[in-house]
Amino acid sequence: MIGRVTSKGISLSFGGRAVTAVREADGSLRAGEAAAFDLPGWGRMSDVPFLRGPALVLGLFVRAVPRSPAAIGAGLAGLVGLGLLDRVLGPSGASDGRFVPLAIALSVFLALGLLRLMGRRSRRARAFLSYHGAEHKVSATLRAGLDPHLAEVEDVAAMGRADPYCGTNLAVYMTVLWAFLGTVIGPTAAFPLAVSLAVEVHLLGMEVETVPPRWFLTPATLALRGLIRLAALAQMLATIEPGPEEIEVALVAARLAS
Repeated sequence: MIGRVTSKGISLSFGGRAVTAVREADGSLRAGEAAAFDLPGWGRMSDVPFLRGPALVLGLFVRAVPRSPAAIGAGLAGLVGLGLLDRVLGPSGASDGRFVPLAIALSVFLALGLLRLMGRRSRRARAFLSYHGAEHKVSATLRAGLDPHLAEVEDVAAMGRADPYCGTNLAVYMTVLWAFLGTVIGPTAAFPLAVSLAVEVHLLGMEVETVPPRWFLTPATLALRGLIRLAALAQMLATIEPGPEEIEVALVAARLAS
């Protein structure tokens, strides 16, 4: 299941079918079919370890960025800003860029923290975070084997908000690995490696959270679990506990998609 969240509701793509459920301004619930969506760029690379990560990022760039002039402008502005930041943080005012990935990793958590603070003051931000939490709870309900057509709002509310399948995890893995590897081999060489490793860690993280681990206590296992816990912390910032209304919207979307 792949989900998208807005401040009005949730879109789910599940088993080749996509639906949307939203809460209207008058409090009524509207649901229906939506345009199908999936992870771009996977294709034939979806089963090739360490190549599926770069294929995903390339697909996002090719399919999403050209459709949004605002995204292109934001990307260029971000590159300029990162260059200036690196000159400020680097030794003697001009480093080799090794501080840029670290700055990006820190900015990801700063952005999540600001979003969480906005959720306390902005109704729209709070609705977005609530629907994000409701989406995670519905995902947990499906993973637990409960039929969404039989599940009640109370059943979904009892589930946790951390979802090992959430894209927030992938963003955390990617930025943290890039920050670490960038200080060792340089940011340019580290980026494709971080992308490749991030997707593999993401897939392993799903396995660790859904089935009993099959590994011994090794440094690699501890590092993986550390990244998973860090991603779970990020999800706590990117979601808030949803109310019955948000859960009802997510449950309706899951019923239509399944």
